Formats: sequence, C-alpha cells, structure tokens
Amino acid sequence: MCVGFLIGTFPSLPLHAEEVRSESMLANTCAGCHGTLGASAGEVMPIIGGMDKGYLVEVLTDYKTGRRPSTIMGRIMQGYGDVVAAINGEAAPAPSYVNTCYSIIAPEHGISVAGVYRLEDGRIVDIPGAGGVSPADADARTRTLEQQFALDWFRNITSDMFT
Repeated sequence: MCVGFLIGTFPSLPLHAEEVRSESMLANTCAGCHGTLGASAGEVMPIIGGMDKGYLVEVLTDYKTGRRPSTIMGRIMQGYGDVVAAINGEAAPAPSYVNTCYSIIAPEHGISVAGVYRLEDGRIVDIPGAGGVSPADADARTRTLEQQFALDWFRNITSDMFT
C-alpha cells in the first residue's frame, strides 16, 4: 500500500511553486490518510474535518516541535509549515508535497515511510530533516498503531475511489 505525488509523472503540471499553491492543494495532501474533507473512513486515523482551527494549529505545531508523540506526523510536519500558515490565514510559503507509504509486514506490525519535497528551480528536492522511516527500535504499541494507520489509509483511499 503506497501513495505518492510525483510531479515528473505528470508533465502537464506546472513546475513553479507559485502556480500550484492553494488551500485546496494543501488540504488534498491530507486526504490520503485523513479522508476527503478530513472525514476519515478509518477506525483510528483522526478526523480533522471541522476541527477547531486553533486546536488544529496547536496539534500540528506540537507535532513539528516534538511535543506531541506521533508515528509519522512529526516527520511530515518538519517540512510542512505551509499548512499552519494557510490555516492561520497567512500567506503560505512555497508549498511542500508529501509522499507517504504504509506497509503491514506482520500481524500488528506496520511501518511507514514519508518523503517531504518542495519545488526548487523547477526541480523536486527533499526538505532536509523532514520525512523518514519508522524507527527500527519502535516499541510494540507504535508498530500496532502503524498497522492500524495502514488499514485506515487503505479504507480512506478505497472509500474515495469507490463511493
């Protein structure tokens, strides 16, 4: 189970950050895991649609600073300040793009990989310090959560595709 956004795959897409920046684009990045309009079809993936704006900013900031534990959001938020800016009604900096992949490798044992990218001089480049893989020494609770997130990701994607 893997989903990604690769600009090189779609040559008709613009390669200038200012041409692709929009609140809709930022929100769509979240849809793979959290469902269309933030209405997760999963059992454990948080529903973010309709969440209080102040609380959402607090949660995302806590993920970014490491104050809030996470399996994958802390890694994603290292390169995703534009979401917080857009939620706050500020001019968003150049957008980031996320490629997230969950895998179930055994019962109650999931892992994740996240890549966070930006456009720079018409090229896709990694954002240093963002993304990464599940820690090799993650405890059983984290592995079970990632397995549950993998199932929810699948439920959200298939719900969007077949409803």
